[in-house]
Amino acid sequence: MLCLAVGAFIIGLVQTLQVSALADDPARDRVAIVGAGIGGSSAAHFLRVKRPDVDIVVFEKLPDAGGRIANVDVNGQVFEAGAAILHPRNQYMKNFTEMLGLQAKVDDSDSVGIFDGTRQYSLKSGQSWMAMLRDIYNMLSNWGFDFFRLDTMVGKLLDSFDNFYRVQEEGKAFVSVSDLLDAATPDHSFKELFQTEAVDAARSKWGLSQATVDLVLDAFSRINYNQGVANLNAFVMAVSLAGVQDGLWAVHGGNNLVCSGLLERAKVGLRHDAVTSVRHLPGSGSDPAKYEIVTRSGQSDTFDAVVLATPLQHSNIELHNFRSLPAGIKQGSYRVTFVTFVVGHPSKHYFALDPASGEPFPDVVISASNESVPLSCIGIPGSSILHEPVNNRSVWKLFSQNPLEEVLLTHLFTEYKHVVVREFHAYPDYATQPDADELPAFVLDDAVFYTSPIEWAASAMEMSALSGRNAALLVDAVLSKPLCAASDMEEHSVGGMYSVESNSKSCRRRGG
Repeated sequence: MLCLAVGAFIIGLVQTLQVSALADDPARDRVAIVGAGIGGSSAAHFLRVKRPDVDIVVFEKLPDAGGRIANVDVNGQVFEAGAAILHPRNQYMKNFTEMLGLQAKVDDSDSVGIFDGTRQYSLKSGQSWMAMLRDIYNMLSNWGFDFFRLDTMVGKLLDSFDNFYRVQEEGKAFVSVSDLLDAATPDHSFKELFQTEAVDAARSKWGLSQATVDLVLDAFSRINYNQGVANLNAFVMAVSLAGVQDGLWAVHGGNNLVCSGLLERAKVGLRHDAVTSVRHLPGSGSDPAKYEIVTRSGQSDTFDAVVLATPLQHSNIELHNFRSLPAGIKQGSYRVTFVTFVVGHPSKHYFALDPASGEPFPDVVISASNESVPLSCIGIPGSSILHEPVNNRSVWKLFSQNPLEEVLLTHLFTEYKHVVVREFHAYPDYATQPDADELPAFVLDDAVFYTSPIEWAASAMEMSALSGRNAALLVDAVLSKPLCAASDMEEHSVGGMYSVESNSKSCRRRGG
């Protein structure tokens, strides 16, 4: 044990000396990234691509990278507890998966139902031709042609969504969510969706019936964001409805492997410590300002730029001496989600199915249009991500807004024997969404950038990757500016894009 302790001390000392040596190199810019989820890890990746020589340090308070992309062990099987599903047109996540040599696994849910508290509606009953024909008949009977309208709307949304990739490939960075949305749709259609309630857009823009809004849209908002459709803006709702389409997938082994893989590939210094404060240290003359980061363990370090890739609403990070800290950066709250894994057999009777029928319980059942139903959804979590597929349909994953007490589980299941619960701030509470002009900007100070505002447009892994790349582009813009006295520098937005200009001829290049 003594040898192990001495060895660990020596390794830690060597790592500290290596970091100190890099910090003492005046020609090497240093960037801190707070948070090792998709936003932080993608920011590290894209920044490394832009600047191969920058020193990147990532702070993560959890033992593993991934943030809200979390795994949980259930009776020796490991499942996704957090962000779980990706769309086939999510270019960044798809590219990351291929680049890192990871494998994609396609969502294989054969049957999906919607439960309104008294009746269950079948959305999908199987993969056979007979099942598909039956599903089409049920859709037309219950919701007319609304599913075709939804598919058309989502297709148009994804076509416009591709513009995000184009503008970022052109190297454009943006200071606000509104500016980024307008870059993808110059006709302001994305921003209009963001500023419109989902229920209003569904009826007036998409031409959906009230029954489709009450059941289908409410169901998809609950399974994706654990809250009803009445809470959501139309852009969030449109993004969540991408789940109507086929080809949904996840990373074999766990989506968190993307985060850890990107960090390893970017050769970052990963410190498992919680950041408690970020302080602006003013520059002197032509010496640039720095930022001091202090952690829970009492360590401190200075950096040229900082990316905050974690929601400030519940991170307890204090920001000091910022020159022009935007108002309302902590407006809006995040919704607590309870993810409960149960080893047992769901009650057909509770979910309005005939117990005497030989039909198996659906792979996924989503609640809708009834606040008295105590859960948002129940479903098979799919294949165990680190082991062989679960074939006995004994493990079930439930989303809820409150803990599922034991007496409730006895109603939800005919029998059960093992329960694992995870609680986390999974998504913004869209009922508390600030107005568009009150959303926090991506730029918090001269060289401090924030990825989480994108979640108010829509919270999804691909959206976080977009925001991560935007942060990397913002950092690159700041590190590219000349070293001047603060009074000689002007930072502003031009058409929503970030710009840094010098008003002095006495500037020098960074590292010069």
